[in-house]
Amino acid sequence: MDRQGEHDLIEDFALPLAIQVICELMGVPPAERMEFRHWSGAIVSATVSEEEYLDARTRMLAYVRGLLAAKRAEPADDLLSALADSGLTPDEITSTVVLFLVAGHDTTLNMISSGTYRLLADRTQWERLTAEPGLVPAAVEEMLRYDSPLQAATHRVTTADVEVAGRTIPAGSVVLLSLLSANRDEDHFPAAGTFDIGQSAPGHVAFGHGIHYCLGAPLARLEGQIAFTLLPARFPGLRLAAGLEPRWRVSHLMRGLTALPVLI
Repeated sequence: MDRQGEHDLIEDFALPLAIQVICELMGVPPAERMEFRHWSGAIVSATVSEEEYLDARTRMLAYVRGLLAAKRAEPADDLLSALADSGLTPDEITSTVVLFLVAGHDTTLNMISSGTYRLLADRTQWERLTAEPGLVPAAVEEMLRYDSPLQAATHRVTTADVEVAGRTIPAGSVVLLSLLSANRDEDHFPAAGTFDIGQSAPGHVAFGHGIHYCLGAPLARLEGQIAFTLLPARFPGLRLAAGLEPRWRVSHLMRGLTALPVLI
């Protein structure tokens, strides 16, 4: 994003950053990174056909298995090599790697793009962050709370009758937990419906909770803090392109924008 003019912040900044970080950590060769992004997008989308979903899933699994075989033959200093030699079963390793690759970049690019949109949509927030870089950690937490990049937790199934808020959920029920709804709970957050980088947001569940807490939370926070330290410092005049109507992804799992046109 060095040249003046209009850019898509997702394609030109958020996506390349998120892809590069997780792929370097895992050991995915540079030339193969954008292909798996295409498969990942299809896997988490709610608009692709069943055939497209199955094709993307099959291709990604085959790719990961091939990459793991290459790492076993020639180990390197990366997470894939460590997993290949971990003692887990092949299916366990493959599933773990696919989860790392998909969750390790998709949620981060959502956080960066949604956060930038909220800052630029309310110009005072952008200007405040530009003037007070010490607010970056709190700003990232507010972004995670207000637009949870993963809007729903993985499915649960009740093993017994459970009472929640006066209602009984029968045993054997499939339960879908909305992280986004929980993070806008007015009983917990006094200004739940307001995006404000100056307010404290302790207790948000953007990364889940308990034994299901996100393994990559420290990495996601670090990427967010680096991104929102650099963006305002390098492009203080950054602004939304005229006439922007935000389009949110259609997904039961992810919450993020499909594009974010900005002007430098």
